Amino acid sequence: MALVNIVSIALEHPQPFTQFATHFLVHASDPAYIWRLKLEVLTLIFPHTNIHAKNLILSELEYFAKGYDKELVKEAVRAIGRCAQSQTKNAARCLRLLLRQVESSDGTLVAESLTVIRHIIQQDPQNHAKTVVRLAKALDTATNPSARASIVWLVGEFAGINNGNNVAADTLRILAKGFHSESEQAKLQIVLLAAKVYAHHLNYDPPAVPTEENQGDEDRHPISLLFSYILLLARYDLSYDLRDRARLYKSILSVPSSTQLATLLLLAPKPTPQAPSPSSGRESFTLGSAAMVIGKDEDIRGYEALPEWTTPSRAPSPSLREPPPSATSGTDTHRGGGAMSMSTAVRGAGVRSASPRIGSPRIGSPRVGSPALPPTAKANGVPESLEDFLASDEEEEEEEESDEDSDDGDDEEEEESEEESEEEESEGEGESAGLLGTK
Repeated sequence: MALVNIVSIALEHPQPFTQFATHFLVHASDPAYIWRLKLEVLTLIFPHTNIHAKNLILSELEYFAKGYDKELVKEAVRAIGRCAQSQTKNAARCLRLLLRQVESSDGTLVAESLTVIRHIIQQDPQNHAKTVVRLAKALDTATNPSARASIVWLVGEFAGINNGNNVAADTLRILAKGFHSESEQAKLQIVLLAAKVYAHHLNYDPPAVPTEENQGDEDRHPISLLFSYILLLARYDLSYDLRDRARLYKSILSVPSSTQLATLLLLAPKPTPQAPSPSSGRESFTLGSAAMVIGKDEDIRGYEALPEWTTPSRAPSPSLREPPPSATSGTDTHRGGGAMSMSTAVRGAGVRSASPRIGSPRIGSPRVGSPALPPTAKANGVPESLEDFLASDEEEEEEEESDEDSDDGDDEEEEESEEESEEEESEGEGESAGLLGTK
């Protein structure tokens, strides 16, 4: 995480890290995600370091470019290219380092080195004509298909130097001998090279109007014959793409009226390639955030940047941060007391309903002779608190129980009076029967 933050800061302000260049040297025990970040930091601080640090960084990159780890080799070569791109004064030295790798037997190293060399040459093509000649000579030893295709493309880009008096036509002649043994991507570049050389020839030496006297091959220019021979080889190739390309180039270059169109299509100036830092675009993320570690905006779905700090004029009122008034604390305390009284009342009600004793004073009811309870209701009949409400419920329950007891007492009295009346009637009947017997 620390290296990720350092890279994000170094993208905009690399100067503070120049004195710690030795801390970012790659060690053999560093995992891939660590040495990638270290190489990126070294390339970012390279233009701002002194000569000793620059020599040290380039030596380290050259050493790792000859390693056994293919991924590390690719990243080291790309780092050399970024160093050459960031400071043109050291471009010549970086180019010499990369040209040494062209003769290597490692195809991955050669292909990556040629890609970086092509980027460096395109930045200043006029001063690298000799470099192209040296690369053309390397075709005798280069065996990697992508490396050979890159060299042929570079030769074709310099086919118009010195009014066509260069190595492009001679290189095309040598490649035509082994056209059948080349890879498909190399054949595509060879056909493109033939079209570029022939287009330059048409611009510098327009062909005469064909007549019956000059229709033979003996009167044709060698470049025209070479172009026809390459198209003939491509016509019978197994690749559909190669045959279509050859047919296209032949159709636009065989008609004199379409020479200008062919020039715009084949010889248009190419934009200078740029090799930005791998972490370019992450400097807008917040340091230490997960978005900065994950990747760029297109790598994160639904990403929303953090809002900027508000201005003092739009800041909220300071009263929002003041503590609440003291009345709320009293209300909370009152509520707490009500909750405690509720639990007490519930327990009391449970005891009464569980085992009431006959003849014992009711639980919760005032004893005889005790002081009267204070009034708990307001004039309008609304209780003042939860205690008052519960107390009123208890009074209602006691009144109901007393009513039930009084009803039970009335019923017992009625039964007793009925029994007494029945006894009196039975006694009266006995007395009357005795009187009748005596008579």
